Amino acid sequence: SLAAGGKGTISVTSNLLPAKVVEVYNLFQAGKIKEAAKLQIELNEFHHAMFTETSPIPVKYALYLAGFFTDEVRSPLTILDESLQEPLRNTMKKYNIEVTN
Repeated sequence: SLAAGGKGTISVTSNLLPAKVVEVYNLFQAGKIKEAAKLQIELNEFHHAMFTETSPIPVKYALYLAGFFTDEVRSPLTILDESLQEPLRNTMKKYNIEVTN
């Protein structure tokens, strides 16, 4: 975490919401801690959606939904569990990510 002294991030969320992740970082670096924290909290539902199964399964499926890849994955990965697909699709739409698949 930046608040704990971190210097950057390795972000799954940035694969689909890069501008928002950069905005959190820039706000924090500019000393706008409350604004950065507010945006981070607004992203929490999306962060959670990216970890409903073992990473990188959800993000790979989200990238498929957004039209970047096919839904094929290499072993030992599996496609996102069917029960989690529609909730992920809905979360993406909530965050204004165009779903094409």
